[in-house]
Amino acid sequence: AMKRRSFRGQIHAEVEALLGNVEAALRALEVADGANLLDVFWLEHCEDLAPLRTHAVYKHVLEHVRARAEEVKTVFAASPEGASLLA
Repeated sequence: AMKRRSFRGQIHAEVEALLGNVEAALRALEVADGANLLDVFWLEHCEDLAPLRTHAVYKHVLEHVRARAEEVKTVFAASPEGASLLA
């Protein structure tokens, strides 16, 4: 359920940003963040999110997502299988 909520938040944020609804897009990002969003690449590179990148909410979400992704990477790297894939 959390993955689905996170993904829906991502899609909602993109659509709202495309429509020029910055506040709604930022709220959708917060929903995705609250559902443990992990997609740093999407946040940093999705062109549709460009209008959001100067807002404090976006920066706050990005900080959370980067930290969460780093935790996952650390746990993954600690396993023999993960460490070999990261090498």
